[in-house]
Amino acid sequence: MRMQRLGFSHFAQFVDRWDDNVQIHDDEIDGRFHSNSEIFVSRSNGVQPTFLGKVTTARDINTSRSDRRVRQEEVFLGGLETRVNRIVLPRPDSLFNAAEAIDPDHIQRFSKDTRIEFHSDGRYSWQPMDASVPIQSRSLGDQPHYLIAEQRTDLHVHGIVNGQVLVYSPQDIIIVGNLTYPEHPANAPDNTNYLGLVSNRSVEIAAPEITGRDDLHVHAAIYARGRFAVRSYFARTESTLFVHGSLTAGSLTATEPRFRTKLSYDRRFETMRPPRFPMTDRYEITDWDEQWIAE
Repeated sequence: MRMQRLGFSHFAQFVDRWDDNVQIHDDEIDGRFHSNSEIFVSRSNGVQPTFLGKVTTARDINTSRSDRRVRQEEVFLGGLETRVNRIVLPRPDSLFNAAEAIDPDHIQRFSKDTRIEFHSDGRYSWQPMDASVPIQSRSLGDQPHYLIAEQRTDLHVHGIVNGQVLVYSPQDIIIVGNLTYPEHPANAPDNTNYLGLVSNRSVEIAAPEITGRDDLHVHAAIYARGRFAVRSYFARTESTLFVHGSLTAGSLTATEPRFRTKLSYDRRFETMRPPRFPMTDRYEITDWDEQWIAE
């Protein structure tokens, strides 16, 4: 029998505490979904969510606020299992406590709120938000690279990631524009570009006056221990937020009406994960020979 430990990147979406004010409505989630609490699912005006992967929850599905009957076979296409065991989020002080063991040549630290742009040629550039120093740049190289913020420091990120990167902040990470790989992983499953965004507090989508009002694309494994938030989610932009990868959050804000959300799982995460991305305390069987021999 062979088993593997599950990373949070094994879930297309993982939520610890569902906000009672948030409903899953005009959303599509392709991949494994888990919630440690009750989730609210809504159907109205012919619109309802679609879960293409297996859905598990430690509580139940609440459809009491739906205008129309929610038919499980039309919504939970990959199956639904309720009242399963909770999966505990790691303690905040354990999220990135191994940074000291990383080669200093592969770490860039930030002590001020900083804007970071990734470039398709394998570089990234950065400048403090107060523009107190000129823009600096550095190559990601061919080894995992770590961008680490110090206490009370926010990182603002966007661009094209060509490398293996973990961005970590004990505070907030704000996505200020498209954040993608040079090629969509669904079209290039063998590519080795990986991005992890890990925050003790929040990962947020910036307001529309910063990101623009068009569709927004994010390729990453996201871990927001506090919450994943869309700023100004009440703005009516009629846009779609495309997240390809994995999204783990302590809680979530609403995304509508600013964004319809389409979340698709990066299948590469079934066997790989961004460098040092958080792990769960769960194991699952990957294969066994289906024979038991007693001697």
